[in-house]
Amino acid sequence: MNSKESCDRLEEIIASVGCAVVQGTGTSMLPLIRNSTDRMLITAKKDRTPARPAIAVYRRGDRLIAHRILGTDPDGTLRIRGDNQLRWERVSPDEVIGTVEGVYRGERYLDFSVDKKSRFLRRLWCSPLFPRPLLFPLLRRLSPLYRREAAYARSQRAEKKKG
Repeated sequence: MNSKESCDRLEEIIASVGCAVVQGTGTSMLPLIRNSTDRMLITAKKDRTPARPAIAVYRRGDRLIAHRILGTDPDGTLRIRGDNQLRWERVSPDEVIGTVEGVYRGERYLDFSVDKKSRFLRRLWCSPLFPRPLLFPLLRRLSPLYRREAAYARSQRAEKKKG
């Protein structure tokens, strides 16, 4: 099954069942969601548009992406960015499939609305006072988690190019 078929099927499951558990890949949501180890609980979008600081799941081509909502433009477009990224994206509320409510890390479930660490990270990452451009390079060099996850993501990309 190719990626487009996988995304289509996952969208159908989320719409019909109301939720799905999906393996997260990539480093854009570090340190909250870890690459290829955390399984995200995605719930279907409710009647209203998700708002800050929810983690929205939306589709870009043949990939589903989970990034944090940081605001809404006057025209209703969502401003979205991964916790481990500096660049904003703009997403129409119609493109949002659902939201990430928490992750399964090993045998443990972390509910983002209750877990103290995830609530602290959410406040820090969403704060306009957080000096992201200055601290990210430092975090990426000093944190073993960032180095390990980035190396794993690079090896995955290299394998995809070979195969």
